[in-house]
Amino acid sequence: MGQVWCQRTAHLHVELHDEGLLAQTTVTIDGHPTDGPGDLAEFLQQLADDWRGWRGRRVWHALGRELTVEATPDVRGYVALEITVRRHRWSYANDVWSATIVLMLEAGEQIDALAREVRALLSSG
Repeated sequence: MGQVWCQRTAHLHVELHDEGLLAQTTVTIDGHPTDGPGDLAEFLQQLADDWRGWRGRRVWHALGRELTVEATPDVRGYVALEITVRRHRWSYANDVWSATIVLMLEAGEQIDALAREVRALLSSG
């Protein structure tokens, strides 16, 4: 008998804060992004596991693309995480908006800790 995969859809309130910027949206995560691994925690864990670096950019999108995480390694052992949030629903309306911040994290332990926190958040409640 084959495996049965049960995936839960989550709707998360997400906020970006950075030097006067406050961007808020609702993100739909269902475990089946358009690029990359099956969920955000898995995506982050793969980044941590590949702490020695990789070529190019890795991208993860939420279901409605309200959240995008792009990861690019550098030669110093850090990863630039470019996090973009977009307006929830009606992303092609005349008043569409997006906001992006970039975090520089240590390729190993800091991203591993982030992956654990995201996994705990998504598995709670």
